[in-house]
Amino acid sequence: MSERISYGKSRDGKDVSLYRLKGSGGVEVEIMDFGAIIRSIKVPGRGGKITDVVMGYENFDDQLSKMGWNCGIMGRVVNRIGDGKIWIRGKLHQLDVPEWGGQKAPFVMHGGAGGYSAKVFSGELYSDAEGEKVTLYHHDRGEGNFPGEVDVWVTYVLTPDNELQLRYRCLPTRDTVLNITSHCYFNLAGHGNGTIHKHIMKLDADYYTPAAPGGLPSGEVLKVDGTAFDFRTPKSFGEGIDSGEAQITLQGGYDHNLCLAGGGYRERGYVYDESTGIKLTLSTDMPGVQLYCSGNEMPAENAKDGKNYEKFGAFCLETQYYPNATAYSHFPQPVFAANQVFESQTAFKFSAE
Repeated sequence: MSERISYGKSRDGKDVSLYRLKGSGGVEVEIMDFGAIIRSIKVPGRGGKITDVVMGYENFDDQLSKMGWNCGIMGRVVNRIGDGKIWIRGKLHQLDVPEWGGQKAPFVMHGGAGGYSAKVFSGELYSDAEGEKVTLYHHDRGEGNFPGEVDVWVTYVLTPDNELQLRYRCLPTRDTVLNITSHCYFNLAGHGNGTIHKHIMKLDADYYTPAAPGGLPSGEVLKVDGTAFDFRTPKSFGEGIDSGEAQITLQGGYDHNLCLAGGGYRERGYVYDESTGIKLTLSTDMPGVQLYCSGNEMPAENAKDGKNYEKFGAFCLETQYYPNATAYSHFPQPVFAANQVFESQTAFKFSAE
């Protein structure tokens, strides 16, 4: 049976809970109401062996002090916004830009000062015919100078066939930008069990948006043909990471938006690890996904189960609108009107082969 347990207190004294969803198919998921963070996903692999495939910390105090491996919800806008400038129906709106070393940063990242991954959500745990569920709610008051306020609901659904669905729903008070995702770090060999070089990925993406120095997109939309970004035929992450291609070198690994083919909600691809037999199948209705496989700056200490993490120890599949989208009219636009409901769904389905 799924359960809610006390997990600690945030820095501002709010109680933090951990929600443990136990699916009838054998997968067990732990989710905090702090940041809507996925703390663990325990998956039966080949032969029924249980493997925790999510990076994270041993306890909440470590989570607060480190914050690097934050498998939470990123918003109001995931990824980079160049110079904190957004265009809404032809009008420029300036966000608050943080300082790095006494100078203005080149972008606002993952929602800036109002970022959801460090907010305490309110939660409701329940189950129905679809599976085990927790709905988390946060009221975004416009921190970081985002226009208007937004009611944000994130519902995690663990289905009987071992699919973890992430359902996003937002209601803004003013015209604004909305681009919400999960920043879950996965290693299908088990968290802390080596790098993801041998993981195999297939992804239905014909184009990608190359990065300029610093990580912002250049504005180009290029074909993946003949590049490290062509996963239309299954290949290992390592083949791209070790390719020496300029874009990979520039970003220190994969940290790029891939443009998903087609529209609507559907299966987009998978990642597979031979050592455990665990397969993660991705479905989404978003137009892009940020493939992140570097972790160069990530701390290794105080990981769960006494593990030490290493460079290229995990991958993220951050479903999204393209980064810095309002700067480029040819990108899909994450602009929503006042009182216009934003709804989106992404799912990670786990199986064993």
